[in-house]
Amino acid sequence: MQARAQMFKFGNKTVRNSLQSRLIMGVFWSAGLKVANTLMSLVIGIVLARYLGPDKFGVYTYIFAVVTIIGLPTKAGLPSLLVRETAKYQLNQNWPMLRGLLLASNGFVIVYSMLAACAAIVYIVRFWENSSSVEINAFFWALLLLPIVAFGNLREATLRGLRNVVAGQIPEMLLRPGFILIFIFTAISHQVTVDVELAVKYNALAAFLAFVVGAILLARALPLQVRQCRADFQPKIWLKSLVPLSLFSGMQVLNGAVSIAILGQLSNMMDVGLFRVALQGAELVAFGLSIFSIVLGPHVARLYEKKDMAKLQRILTLSTRASLAVALSAVALLVVNGELLLQMIFGAEYTSAYRALIVLCIGQMINAATGPVAILLNMSGHENETVKGIAVNLVINVSMCVLLIPLYGHLGAAVAATISFSIYNAIITWAAYRKTGINTFIVGKKFKG
Repeated sequence: MQARAQMFKFGNKTVRNSLQSRLIMGVFWSAGLKVANTLMSLVIGIVLARYLGPDKFGVYTYIFAVVTIIGLPTKAGLPSLLVRETAKYQLNQNWPMLRGLLLASNGFVIVYSMLAACAAIVYIVRFWENSSSVEINAFFWALLLLPIVAFGNLREATLRGLRNVVAGQIPEMLLRPGFILIFIFTAISHQVTVDVELAVKYNALAAFLAFVVGAILLARALPLQVRQCRADFQPKIWLKSLVPLSLFSGMQVLNGAVSIAILGQLSNMMDVGLFRVALQGAELVAFGLSIFSIVLGPHVARLYEKKDMAKLQRILTLSTRASLAVALSAVALLVVNGELLLQMIFGAEYTSAYRALIVLCIGQMINAATGPVAILLNMSGHENETVKGIAVNLVINVSMCVLLIPLYGHLGAAVAATISFSIYNAIITWAAYRKTGINTFIVGKKFKG
């Protein structure tokens, strides 16, 4: 079946409805969603940081870090596998295999969520003996997020694999933070005290509502053939890819949460709160790269499958340069006005996070300069290389956190994160060049055919 060529006006050029136009529109809408998500997340962080204070905000952050670690298997690997395999199955019209993959992934989430709940109860009994009832109740509410967020991630990944990139992002990036903001401001307007437990409750309810919308969007986007065919399964093939993808994604998520977890154990909750604020500021530097990473996944998988390496090199080079331009702008703003912005936005008690913010910004700038290299490796079947890189990253990060946090608190955690993350980017950029001949670094030169 041949798709009719549609024409779009883009500036003074006429662009066909092809890969280029898909990427342009995908980046455009993804940028809009990312801007909205960043702003709403920032407002949520500001409101909670001000209402809870550094100590309680640290508790709130620590709870989510622990739940993130417990829920790693539901986040690790499956979404990346779904994006890649869904794109391939749609390209080859292998509907039975796509149906089987969807059924298997949903079944895994159900089973693991039950096991994770049992593990969480053991954790609470052993490590939360001296915690208040509010904190314990907040932790139980956070556990509800495990299956809800996991199912939501699966639906987002499937929509992205079907090249419905924008629709896949709407529930998590737009609706979930939007619902949280509505709940928080409604509570404040009615003079309800927003504590840690209530903040976590709002997160759980917002995640559930976003999941419902995501399920509806997927039901509309899923090809009719998938619903009508008989499911086919290839567990060995899926597991062969899922294991390294899970190790990569799992260690990546763990690497983000481990600094907070170690801070909570070796320092104090105020340091956790300050580090979380610094992380939130540094996310602005990674803004451009995160947009391209969302959009590029299925296109990289399709281009690599078709062996169109020249076009793949072009779009990755352009993505890296655009990402670095955004990163440099954000770093300039934060270096010059970071301390003032922290005081104005979060409050005077958070200005001591400035040095950690700058250190984290340096790491994110290096990340932007290397481009969407992890996407290239994972979507081209070289996920083992990303696993090796993130393993080195995790080991260095944990080691340096244990060494530096007792001496420098949240600043030590920032230094550990930046050094380990920079080494990781160097490792996987070189691995991508060796395995694919594609260079994602800012120079964008293809070194070998």
